[in-house]
Amino acid sequence: MTSLSLETLSLSDDERSQELFTIASIYPDEITLLSPFSASLVLPVIPLSPLTLQFASSPPLQLRYLPPIKAIFDLPESYPASEPPRIEIITQPEWLPENILQELKKECDELWEEGMQTVYAVVDNIQQFTEGGFGGSKMVLPDELREEMVKFDQDAQREVFAKGTYDCGICLEPKKGAQCHALRSCTHVFCKACLVDWYSGAITEGDVSAVRCSDPVCVKAATRQAAQLDAPPTPPPEGVDAPAPPKPTIQPLPPTIPPEELEEIGIPTDLVTRYVLLKKKKALEKDPHTIYCPRKWCQNPSKSSIERVESNMKQNGGGYWLPDFNAVKEEPIKENNNGKEDTASVKLDKLQICSVCAFAFCRICRASWHGTLTICKPHDGTLTEEEIANEKFLKENTTPCPTCNSPTLKSHGCNHMICACTTHFCFLCSAYLDASNPYTHFNTRGTECYQRLWEGEEGDEENIRRIRAAEEQREQEMDNYEVVELAPAAAARPAQPAPVEPAPQQEEEIHEAQLIHPLGEEVVMDEDGIVWIDGQPFEVVWTDDEDSDAEPENQIAFEDAPDEELGPVARRGGRGGAPARGGGRGRGNARGGQGGGRGGGRGGGQAARGGGRGGAQQAAARGRGRGRP
Repeated sequence: MTSLSLETLSLSDDERSQELFTIASIYPDEITLLSPFSASLVLPVIPLSPLTLQFASSPPLQLRYLPPIKAIFDLPESYPASEPPRIEIITQPEWLPENILQELKKECDELWEEGMQTVYAVVDNIQQFTEGGFGGSKMVLPDELREEMVKFDQDAQREVFAKGTYDCGICLEPKKGAQCHALRSCTHVFCKACLVDWYSGAITEGDVSAVRCSDPVCVKAATRQAAQLDAPPTPPPEGVDAPAPPKPTIQPLPPTIPPEELEEIGIPTDLVTRYVLLKKKKALEKDPHTIYCPRKWCQNPSKSSIERVESNMKQNGGGYWLPDFNAVKEEPIKENNNGKEDTASVKLDKLQICSVCAFAFCRICRASWHGTLTICKPHDGTLTEEEIANEKFLKENTTPCPTCNSPTLKSHGCNHMICACTTHFCFLCSAYLDASNPYTHFNTRGTECYQRLWEGEEGDEENIRRIRAAEEQREQEMDNYEVVELAPAAAARPAQPAPVEPAPQQEEEIHEAQLIHPLGEEVVMDEDGIVWIDGQPFEVVWTDDEDSDAEPENQIAFEDAPDEELGPVARRGGRGGAPARGGGRGRGNARGGQGGGRGGGRGGGQAARGGGRGGAQQAAARGRGRGRP
């Protein structure tokens, strides 16, 4: 409506124009003058409480803003004396059911009284009818109008929000609505700059569970929910046996932000994509029915597993959390010995296709797809070396959550852990902790965790240092062994001749030799007494108890090798330890070389040469010789 048209109405002496001038003064932005005696008025539909709309085959919706109602007034020449105004009520799109539209028009027609102006009364009646929710009438709309109704409601809310001023819940500064965002799940308001910084950091670090509302009300609600789940059971009366405490059930966590809302806030597209992928990944890892590609270089989930997760995402609609598959534990499908499937709660196709490499394989035997008529055997489940190493690492360095059984690796801090499923537990013993006072567990005398709250405070960094220290200690111990590399035979020290008596020809008991460490520790050797370091034989100093009545066990052992390579520098006699060159067992006596004494020995068809105490010894066969001076 132009100012000239309004001025024309104000100067007119016609009663009808004067009435339209009054309506235009009250609703300057909503009225459009069609002629001096006709006009259209666009009236917003804003019920006092959200209106529930039902659809033919989709879930109902609650909306606060609905498309406006357009009322067209045409005032005839005999109005208002003897003829009522002609009123037309329409909506665009045509969302108002015909029965409600006719009821509203009937009420407006009944407002006219002879000689009375009724345009304002009609406008007021339409507004009251819409504010009251159309009289509580049930409204069923076609499914094709659902998206359009939702979009109009969101746009209207955004327009109203942009005109206000709000305090950011993070930086606590007042900001205009155009610079803020109200979360859909709880309507708490934060400025977009704070949300972009916070959510971008959380997604970059992989903590997608933090992409939710941080208002104290929402945080306390989540904490209270976790405390109720972890609260200890009420003790039974005295004299009554206490039943086994029930395992806590996992409830859905507060909703995280949907990806389309993140884009509306201003999160970069690449981070939104990463956020969606991480949500899917976490859901696939928790789902016991997820099937992975059997190729070792791939191991990505199958297409059917991803489709099931994406279907759950779409069904959640209002929130963006995913169902926790551990809340209602479902047993995976098992196969019997005949390769036939047993009944299970989730039916999975036998043919599976990898989502990345497109490898088609059998779910039962993990081999390439062989058709439905082939009888296959279940995968034996043998672990690879990599899987065994992973299992060992998890067993030695992590603690499983007592509720969802997820392995937890502590990075730093105390031993009070809070799992992603909101379970409070002890990192040392995996026991449940009372969320309201978790430290009672560490202050109870007589328990294994008493006064151990801060044990291992530095977490996995301390574990890494401990492992490295153990490796360095083992290397140091090997370096400190008192060993001497064997010299060539030509450089061997000649043994001093000494008369020896024949060694007794009876079976001798095999003793374990013990290596003497410089620090006084004893390292047990095997019964053959063979020592190899970097592929070379070494001379070893053996224990010798001079005060004992027993024969000294001071002997030396080395691998079988050609004589020219053996030049033992024996400090005190020794025991041959080379493997036999010939078959069979034999007993023989041989005179020790280089003036050594005679020794008895056993060998596989070979002779053993043994020297006396202080003499040299060489062994060319598997056997044992003992010489006496």
